[in-house]
Amino acid sequence: MSKKYNIVNVGSHVNPPADMWAKYFPKELRDKAPVKAIRTFPGEEGEYEVILLEGEAHRQLGPQLGLTAPPGTIGHAVGGVPYAHTFTEGDPGQREPAARIKAQDIDNIDADVIVHPGWPVLKPKDRETRWGMMYAFNNWLAEFCSYDPSRLIGIGEIPVWDIPLAVEEAKRVAKLGLKGVLMPAIPGYEGAWSCPADGPYYDPKYRPLWAALNDLGLIIVIHADAAAATSMARIGLGSGVRSGRTCPATQPPPNNSSAPVITRAPKLKPIRSSGTPGCMRLISQAT
Repeated sequence: MSKKYNIVNVGSHVNPPADMWAKYFPKELRDKAPVKAIRTFPGEEGEYEVILLEGEAHRQLGPQLGLTAPPGTIGHAVGGVPYAHTFTEGDPGQREPAARIKAQDIDNIDADVIVHPGWPVLKPKDRETRWGMMYAFNNWLAEFCSYDPSRLIGIGEIPVWDIPLAVEEAKRVAKLGLKGVLMPAIPGYEGAWSCPADGPYYDPKYRPLWAALNDLGLIIVIHADAAAATSMARIGLGSGVRSGRTCPATQPPPNNSSAPVITRAPKLKPIRSSGTPGCMRLISQAT
C-alpha cells in the first residue's frame, strides 16, 4: 500500500559534518577531497571548524544551522551573519535521520525532498574534485535517507558537463535509493550551488541523459541557484539573466525547432523548488 502524503517540504536541505567529504570521496581521488581542520581568525574569538578546499578555509554560517546571534557579535560574516564554530551545532536533524523524522512529526510534515547543503559554498575550480564531491554527497545522502525512504526523499547530484559520466551516476543514484537528480536552473548561470554545464539544454548531446532519467524514473529537481559555473556568453544564453535572479520568467530559452524533451521522455517529472516558473522552460522546451 502506497504512503499517503498531505504535506511535503520540497525545498529541504541537510548539513553533513565537515569530515563527510573525505570519508565518502572516491578512493582514487582522495587527495583532492575537502578536509576538516581547525583554524583561528584575526579579531575573532576562539577556534573554528573549517573545510579546506583548494587552499581556502570555509566556515559554516550560523543561520544555516538554525543559530542566531545578536548584532555586533564577534564572528559576523558578510551582512552581519554570524559564523558557527562547528558544523555540528544546531538541531541534529540536519545530519541525523532519526532526529529529522522527529522534527517532521513536530512540524506535521509527511516527507522532505532533500537537496544539497546551502552553505558553505563549495565550488572547486577543478572538475574532477567537483565530481568527487558529488559522488561523496550522494553516498552520504543515500545512507541518511535509507533510515526511512518514504519520508526522507533524497535528490542526488550528477556531473552534467560530462553526459556519459552523468548517465552512469544517475544509474548509481537510482541503485542507492535516491529519487531524483538536481539540475542547474540555467546551464550558463554562475550560482552559489553550481553544477557546471557546457551547453544549453536544447543541445542534442543531452538526449542520452533525458532518456536515462526517463527510463530510471528519476525526477529532475530545479532548485533556486542550482546553476552552472560556465560563462553564459560562451554558450549563448545572452545577458538577460541578471545577478540575483536565478530563473527569470521573462528570459525565454534559445530558439528550438525540434520536439520538446517532455515529448521524447514522457515519464520525466521536473520539480521546481525555490525558483520562478521561467526556469522550467529550459527543461520542458529542451530537446
